[in-house]
Amino acid sequence: MIFCSGRACSKSFGFTYDGAYNVGTFGLAISYRGWHPYFVRHELIHHLQNERLGSLNAWLFKPNWFKEGMAYSLSQDPRRPLPEALESYRTTYEAWAKGIALQDIWAEAEHLKSDSQPFR
Repeated sequence: MIFCSGRACSKSFGFTYDGAYNVGTFGLAISYRGWHPYFVRHELIHHLQNERLGSLNAWLFKPNWFKEGMAYSLSQDPRRPLPEALESYRTTYEAWAKGIALQDIWAEAEHLKSDSQPFR
């Protein structure tokens, strides 16, 4: 995990506006604007998604409402509402996860497809 402390470092990692990003299961980069606990947790959740589901599987074959909704919800991002579609992703994820036992989340996530709706 790399924490950039200034603009030059952030620019060297390609940051323009984003506060943080992950690189599969290889690492995380946090810009100088992303030094907030919820930003770090958000990217760690993406890292965990990549570990549990496989990087390509998570990126290409899981719905955005799951990937981003989980990250915004479980990171305890205090921004409410988020810009659309991010707020809808969080709301959809929370409604989907509400009926699933915590230990079953990853097994249920395996069944999701990139175009799937939250409730089957």
